[in-house]
Amino acid sequence: MTRGSNQHAPIGATSNAQAAVLLNVGHGTVERAKQVLRECPPDVVQQIERGERTVNSALRDLKQSKQQHIPTPKGLYDVVVIDPPWPMRKAAVRRYRNALARGSI
Repeated sequence: MTRGSNQHAPIGATSNAQAAVLLNVGHGTVERAKQVLRECPPDVVQQIERGERTVNSALRDLKQSKQQHIPTPKGLYDVVVIDPPWPMRKAAVRRYRNALARGSI
């Protein structure tokens, strides 16, 4: 095999780049479609195949559903806020962070 080739694909399998050329889409679209096939329910995949839904909308809904399941902390917990109440320029922020890293503040 040549360096950088996909060593895990079966012989004769279509690579993502080849699939992108065959379908006249970008390789990112092929990756997103593979993610939909892996993670979305079969009814969503069928909607995409019928043209009722796009790959991007399915991924957006999948991402939102994952974010909605993040548990919120219960009870009291410590919060440290390191944000001055005044605007800072980039150079001042950089000097401030460097001073924090050195431990001189």
